[in-house]
Amino acid sequence: MDGHIWIQKSGSMSIKRHNPRFCITFHIKNAPLAIKLIRIIEYSHIAYKAKNNACVLTVSEVKGLVKIIN
Repeated sequence: MDGHIWIQKSGSMSIKRHNPRFCITFHIKNAPLAIKLIRIIEYSHIAYKAKNNACVLTVSEVKGLVKIIN
């Protein structure tokens, strides 16, 4: 497993808009665990990376991020 928390830099100095993301990368064999976490978190999605035998669980909605923090 691998993961990161990412906050995108805003393109314009006058607009402060953040798009934080919480991502965890799983080996494809562990996709059932990622799916189970999606059911718990609710506000998330999985991207499959067949070329790398991996899937990435991403939470970007504020409701999902708050749920993880709590």
